Amino acid sequence: MDFKGSFTSIKDSSANIKDSFTSIKDSSASIKDSFTSIKDSSASIKDSFTSIKDSSASIKDSFTSIKDSSASIKDSFTSIKDSSASIKDSFTSIKDSSANIKDSFTSIKDSSASIKDSSASIKDSSPIPHDQRSMTNDKTSFTN
Repeated sequence: MDFKGSFTSIKDSSANIKDSFTSIKDSSASIKDSFTSIKDSSASIKDSFTSIKDSSASIKDSFTSIKDSSASIKDSFTSIKDSSASIKDSFTSIKDSSANIKDSFTSIKDSSASIKDSSASIKDSSPIPHDQRSMTNDKTSFTN
């Protein structure tokens, strides 16, 4: 090979090296773009996880609210149950009192009947004859 052929060969090799560096540069730019895309996707994923975290906190707060409401409802039902028992006891007391009132009226009725019978007995056993007894406006007087 001669001198001119050697320069041509060096020139061709230099062009190949230049092309290789251009290809490396292009590949590097493509890798850089890929990393930029990965960075953007990672930021999007981070935002999604932040949104999931915030939503989870909101869901947790909702369940806490539901739990607190359930406890309040349970307390209300317990209060209603206790009040119902109190109302039942009040009606039982009214029923018992009514029975006592009925017994009292029955006793009054029986006493009245007994008084009537006693009055009739006293009247019948009186030494003054029936036809000689008279009544005035404000008191009973017996005349002979």
